[in-house]
Amino acid sequence: MLNTGYVALHRNLMDHPLWQQLPIEWLKVWLCILMRANFKPSRWWSGSAFVELPAGAFVTSIDKLSGLALVSHRQVRGALGFLEKAGSVTRQTTNKYTVITICNWDTYQKSKPADDTQDGKPATSGRQTNDKPATTEEECLEESIREESKQARNDVPSVEDVPALKKARPHATLLH
Repeated sequence: MLNTGYVALHRNLMDHPLWQQLPIEWLKVWLCILMRANFKPSRWWSGSAFVELPAGAFVTSIDKLSGLALVSHRQVRGALGFLEKAGSVTRQTTNKYTVITICNWDTYQKSKPADDTQDGKPATSGRQTNDKPATTEEECLEESIREESKQARNDVPSVEDVPALKKARPHATLLH
């Protein structure tokens, strides 16, 4: 099983029926599909011929997906049926294997262009300055927590802001 790398997961997934309305097992199947898909084109030997797999595709079976997602075969079939109808995946099935391809894989998983910006700051070239070691996941988490704490402190109004807030929201109550 592939245990390296990552996949992009957009926050708007929380607005999708997979998150809000459908069985959680179907979401687990979708997440397994996202994590198993090839990030680049590859070839797979079926035992009799090579099968070309584009980025976003992988070879599996109902049984394998059931084991990966820890759900029943019926739940896998239900999830795949929904994902096909929703246009999220396509399936090519033989009597020995199934190729699942995520539709629009490139749109969701490709890196953003270098000219993309965040918070008005240009993206970096990817190389650390002064040959510093790359930031670890733990350091990123700590930085994120510091930023959230800083933002929370910035959201607290000062004493000078109270008259303006009262005027802007005359019916709001202030905590004492």
